[in-house]
Amino acid sequence: MKITLNYKLIHIKKHTIFLCASILLLHEKPCAQVVTLNGAYISTASSTVINIDTIRNDNTSTFANTGTLNLSSIINAGTLQGNGTYNINNLFTNTGTFTPGSSTVHFNGSGNQNIPAVTFNNLTFSGAATIKTAVGNMAVNSALTVNSNVTLEMAANALSGTLTSVVGTGIIKTQNTSITPIPSGKTWTGPVYYNSSSAQTIVFGNYTDLVATGGNRTIDSLGTVGISGTFTTGAGSYTVTSSTINFNGSSAQTIPAFSFNNITLSGASTKNVGGSLNIRGAVTLAANTTLALGSNNITLQSDSTYTSRLATVPSTAGITYGSGRFIAQRYIKGRRKYRLITSPVTTSPNATLTGGEEALSIWGNWQNQANNSTPNVGTFITGGNSGDGYDQQTPNASMFTYNSTTRLFEGFTTANGKNTKYTPLKAGVPYYMFIYGDRTNSTTTNNPYKTTFSTTGKLLTGDQTYTTGTSIALSNTVGGYTLIGNPFASPIDWSTISRTNISDTYWGWDPNLSSTGGYVTVSTTGTTTLIAPFSGSVGLDQYIQSGQGFFVKTTATSPSLTIAETDKVGNFNGIAFRTGANNIPLIAINLFYDDITGSNLMDGALTAFDPTFANTVGNEDASKIIKSSGEVLALQVQPELLSINARKMPVDEDTLFLHTARLTKTQYRLQIFAKYLDSSALEPYLEDSYLKTSRLLSLTDTNNVLITTNPSIAASLLVNRFRIVFHKSGDINGIISAISAVKENRTVKVSWEVRAEKDVQKYEIQRAGGASGFTKLGEVVKAVSNTTQSYQWIDLNPVLGINHYRIKVVMTDGSSFFSRLASVIIDEQKAEMKIFPNPVQHYEIKMQFINMEKGKYAARLFDTKGQLVMDQVIDYDGLSRNQVIQIRKQLNKGMYFFQLTNNKTKLNQSIMIE
Repeated sequence: MKITLNYKLIHIKKHTIFLCASILLLHEKPCAQVVTLNGAYISTASSTVINIDTIRNDNTSTFANTGTLNLSSIINAGTLQGNGTYNINNLFTNTGTFTPGSSTVHFNGSGNQNIPAVTFNNLTFSGAATIKTAVGNMAVNSALTVNSNVTLEMAANALSGTLTSVVGTGIIKTQNTSITPIPSGKTWTGPVYYNSSSAQTIVFGNYTDLVATGGNRTIDSLGTVGISGTFTTGAGSYTVTSSTINFNGSSAQTIPAFSFNNITLSGASTKNVGGSLNIRGAVTLAANTTLALGSNNITLQSDSTYTSRLATVPSTAGITYGSGRFIAQRYIKGRRKYRLITSPVTTSPNATLTGGEEALSIWGNWQNQANNSTPNVGTFITGGNSGDGYDQQTPNASMFTYNSTTRLFEGFTTANGKNTKYTPLKAGVPYYMFIYGDRTNSTTTNNPYKTTFSTTGKLLTGDQTYTTGTSIALSNTVGGYTLIGNPFASPIDWSTISRTNISDTYWGWDPNLSSTGGYVTVSTTGTTTLIAPFSGSVGLDQYIQSGQGFFVKTTATSPSLTIAETDKVGNFNGIAFRTGANNIPLIAINLFYDDITGSNLMDGALTAFDPTFANTVGNEDASKIIKSSGEVLALQVQPELLSINARKMPVDEDTLFLHTARLTKTQYRLQIFAKYLDSSALEPYLEDSYLKTSRLLSLTDTNNVLITTNPSIAASLLVNRFRIVFHKSGDINGIISAISAVKENRTVKVSWEVRAEKDVQKYEIQRAGGASGFTKLGEVVKAVSNTTQSYQWIDLNPVLGINHYRIKVVMTDGSSFFSRLASVIIDEQKAEMKIFPNPVQHYEIKMQFINMEKGKYAARLFDTKGQLVMDQVIDYDGLSRNQVIQIRKQLNKGMYFFQLTNNKTKLNQSIMIE
């Protein structure tokens, strides 16, 4: 039963009005169209419908509505609560308390309306061509409905709450400049305007039309910004770091001129490029989606920290071109070095170019059309006549191609019938190239500037297969090498590339090896990737970068290699144009030359151990490609020279034979280190046939061994001068039966037990930790007894991280040996903050600092709406633990969020203020 009640005027003074069984009990008669509640409590049933002009709820009254109110205005100074519906066509003012429950508030006026700063449950706006303006921060905890032809104007106020859904095609406008001007992660069914003249953050979520005209904007990086309609950017600058924008409309969309981080194109529709695009992250095409460039270019940017890429392209997706092209960049550090380099785009489908097409050539792209005034772009290429595009009249080549038959590099020169002015660049066609830096200096500049190659053309998409009959032909000779280039504008994963009769190893070029660069070997064996030289200064890994060339080796006739779209990855390696291995036991041997410029890694090799490997040369091993000049360090397994020697776990007397050649300096440094090898069973020794020495190598520290050569002494230059031999590990007398290291607070107790001490003089306690090798902590003279004994040593100052301990047993005859290792990890103590009491009283926040560093801390207090209500600085002396903050502003009682931060620490705690 529904009852509609029409009032003239009801004055209630300290009376209660009840609506029971749909009967309204009134203690005074009506006289006008305003109901004023004075000290009243009103409760309405869910079936009740009340039509009235205005309700005035004073500060002593409570109106609990579960029915439907149709009214012009409600003026609340008391308590307004309930789960009903409020249809308001004029004013809703609130100076009291509004508890929304499960209610729906509907602003349905035919004119503009102001919206109070309260928390709503369901909130609806209607009324054609009207503006609903928020007068303060507002929250919605359920559905927000903005019907068509309605504008919700938030102005500088924040829209927050646990918003569950958005309905309607009306406009939402915000000028709020907080981190979340509107709730993030939502689907906005109507246009959203970020229209402040100040900086704003565009929160992640799904938008239809996104309008961001006005000041500077930051694209939220915590999630994806989806746009199914239009994106209006405005003239402000944008911060897009780590962000992703997804044009996901099911109908055709136009992408405006913009600089994106990641851009995704989905929705099984056509995405038309409406202006020049700059991409610093990834371009991702979803299935059945077409990217149409039209007449506009897309620049895939590159610098020292990133290189843009085109992610895996599904077979049903595609790219169409008008006159627009991709401009693929490749950043290269400013050093005079060789590189194996390729173009990630094809500038022309033709084999050669004609007059007027020079812009499509090597000269037009990598030589920047001979422009020497623009910094950090292009480079010089020498090798012939200027009419052929070369930069100097010299036959000395700076660019080479590889001849797989002769196994030699051939100069790309006028003498060899080559030119750079009419030769287009092809995606995946590689060159061995000396890069001088940019073109603002000369070819003789010792410290050139960084440069970026910008190549304009079409991208290759789809799986790329190489055989002996393709344009880039694989060598059909067993043991022959082929130089190919990454054909994609994306890194590719060597471990997933399909290959038949091709070695599991690729050979790349690291320009930071030796004086001009050198080969790095990357080998995949099962799920393991091995790299040699294995060193922190090596810049290649299993992820072959965009623009990178590499060698592959034929292991049997009829080889085949397929680089698939699914081999693309997002692993950027910023020093490839300049890691390691999995958790597999290994020994790395590197050759360094140290001078006043620093440590120069000249060459290196790697031995990996696993029971499944063989000690004979097989597919898991990697051959050494000997460069034309410079030092050589390899492992020799007759008759092969290897960069990577994969073999079974070492046993007693097992030997690694080193091959060193072209040692032209008088002093080098051998760096030898191991990973994941157990030192308790075997110990490796470096034997030097020239000096007749044998040196114990640590399996837990990096060994640095200085070696000298003398050109007049042949023995110092023998290629087989060094070898590593494994012997059974120390404690040959079995004296130490057990050793342990146990953390006790901030100290470590080292304990060891001995069976018998005959002929023992003393015990030295040694520790390795942090960046240091083993050092002596102290010593203990043996006990008088020759029977079983137990010893302890307390390390009062262990280092943060892992600490390795061992006991050096010194015998009476001066000989010594080491015990097994005992290790313990010292964790950094966690910084903590305790607030007491909580609830906070007398406007004082009392804190206790635990493990906090000395320094300045920002102390901030936020209310439940995220508004900053206090901001102070604490200068902590690092000594006194108790701190007190006076709350300067008289705040309302309730829940707050306290935050304490500095550049290392961020602590948060909820507090209650009483």
